[in-house]
Amino acid sequence: MMPRCISALLLSLIGSAALQAQFDTGQIGGYVRDASQAVVTGASVTVTNQGNGEQRQTTTNSSGYYVVPNLLVGTYSVAAELAGRSRPRAHKWAAW
Repeated sequence: MMPRCISALLLSLIGSAALQAQFDTGQIGGYVRDASQAVVTGASVTVTNQGNGEQRQTTTNSSGYYVVPNLLVGTYSVAAELAGRSRPRAHKWAAW
């Protein structure tokens, strides 16, 4: 009888830990590349929440990589631009 009680207790503790591990934020990241597929360093990246219009900005690093953390779950558009170059079309992404 005792092993069953311990097993039930362990299962309920594991189940509780799994429920607490859920998140309501996510992140969007990636590389900015030009038409020749070369990475673009120092590009300004704007991430816009399509539901409420909130915008977040960041800059690509020396590898052309960017990341925007702590975004509410939703649908986002991402646009990048570099001074002296035209702004490419924005793409839609989902954060989850």
